[in-house]
Amino acid sequence: VYIVMFMLVQLLLPKSYVWVLKSQMKALKQKGKIGYSPVAEMEFLDESFIETTPDNKNEQKYNSIERVSVIKDKYVYIHTNSVAAYILPQGCFESKEQYDSFLAFIQTKCPNIDTYSTMK
Repeated sequence: VYIVMFMLVQLLLPKSYVWVLKSQMKALKQKGKIGYSPVAEMEFLDESFIETTPDNKNEQKYNSIERVSVIKDKYVYIHTNSVAAYILPQGCFESKEQYDSFLAFIQTKCPNIDTYSTMK
């Protein structure tokens, strides 16, 4: 009986978890309180970077960055903790040169961070 119950929990738990997350996101969206903004402006200064959205302004120091991930040379993820990241698509840069210049800049500000590219 315990094995059957354990297997049922293992099968149903992931689906129920996804359902709960979707329903919570839908409820937050209806209230107008989603946890992210689809529109944001990022400004990178010498000591910190600033995210400006229509609702608020958030400034963080570079030492708050855990790591930088470059995915397929198309996206830059700036991870501030294990569950939050700023995602910068290559399309938000005016040119490939500006993108490469940004990567060089962020590496100078965050030397303790592993920057990597995924080839798949």
